[in-house]
Amino acid sequence: MIKKYDPNIYDATHTVRITLMQWDYVGHISRRVGGNCKGADLLNADCFEFDNQDDIDRYVENDCELSYNEEYDEYTAVLTKPNGDQLEVQGNEQEMKNMVVAIEFVEVVED
Repeated sequence: MIKKYDPNIYDATHTVRITLMQWDYVGHISRRVGGNCKGADLLNADCFEFDNQDDIDRYVENDCELSYNEEYDEYTAVLTKPNGDQLEVQGNEQEMKNMVVAIEFVEVVED
């Protein structure tokens, strides 16, 4: 989580972190979003609507190995428990959005 958010900044690159969870299995993806918008406009999981594998490959964090299969229009991820046990999950856009439990800014850099 960021420590300060300037309400007067409009042109900035935000790093948005999305947490996915099922039971006590967790994974994270983080991506950079630029442009002339801020706040709640950037806090959504639209990556499951628009991002393809090339976009996912540019994420700054992907500890759950999120991938997208264009042929089947399906995402796959590996969520991990604190003890290291893993759970592979897969689903369409809505099923992945249903796993989102947190969205936050982890970095904001003025352009």
